[in-house]
Amino acid sequence: MQGILNVGAGGRWKLARKRNAFAERKTCKALATARNRSGLRPGKRAIHEPGGNAQAHLCSLLFRGRFVILLKIMKEPLQPGCPSLLPPGLENAFTRIELLCVLSCIGILGILALPLGAHQRRLSSRTEELLCQANLREIGRAYQLWASDHDDLNPFLVETNQGGIKGIPVANNLWYQFAWISNQVRTPKIFVCPADTNTTRVANDFSSNPNGGFLNPNYRNNAISYFLGFHTFPENPRAILAGDRNIPVTRQGACTYAGLSVVTALEFSFSVAPWDDSIHGVQGNLLFNDTSADMYSTDGLNRVLASPTIDSQRIHFLKPR
Repeated sequence: MQGILNVGAGGRWKLARKRNAFAERKTCKALATARNRSGLRPGKRAIHEPGGNAQAHLCSLLFRGRFVILLKIMKEPLQPGCPSLLPPGLENAFTRIELLCVLSCIGILGILALPLGAHQRRLSSRTEELLCQANLREIGRAYQLWASDHDDLNPFLVETNQGGIKGIPVANNLWYQFAWISNQVRTPKIFVCPADTNTTRVANDFSSNPNGGFLNPNYRNNAISYFLGFHTFPENPRAILAGDRNIPVTRQGACTYAGLSVVTALEFSFSVAPWDDSIHGVQGNLLFNDTSADMYSTDGLNRVLASPTIDSQRIHFLKPR
């Protein structure tokens, strides 16, 4: 060995080549053993190269540390009909890098979708609020049409001998109050707020048909989302006529204006309970005698009740439930 090292630069270069060749042969034996276990027949070329030696080429790549190129060659045979060097069933498997890329893409898409989902929910909620206000305005116009033939008075303020329902015992039911304006309403569907998921029925007409009739006992108050207020005099356009049924309640009582014995009362108070969150969250839509409708929070409801346009700073109304 000492003699070989002293032969000069040419000798040292030959010695290095011998060592490299020995290492390559050793690696080739390991690869040949692995390839035989995988079922690849000896002598089958894996590289489309005239006169190329597949094992020597693979050994060279491995010896130089080019593992990525080696993996590509093993996964994708370059010559038609040549099997892969990977064991059967693993040719189409994910690598760790490919799996990490897929998971990263999924995570990025999820992060991007979060604000879009929140925006969609806000848009849906706003759409329901606008549809609810449109329903209330249509109810307000229906009462205006009826009142235009009765000295601008709503039916609950008109005596029975003049075509109204004031003082009728059955008028203590909200469904009867709304049924009285059925000729002015195109469909009973407007009595249901689209955001009121607790309304168990949606009536299709004003019949007593068990399959969608508003006057059927299975519907009636079950097909109503709004309350009806009774302090709506013609000289007070800002009186509260109707609104979402989740309005807070102060007490129970009677209403002499409408001749009703069982009504709900709401009075101005800084300690008024908030709207419950069963429809539009802790807020609700209100309809006024002039057919305008808008959304109000609990503080906004208190300001409306404190207004001098509200009779004695209180309202009497009927709720569906």
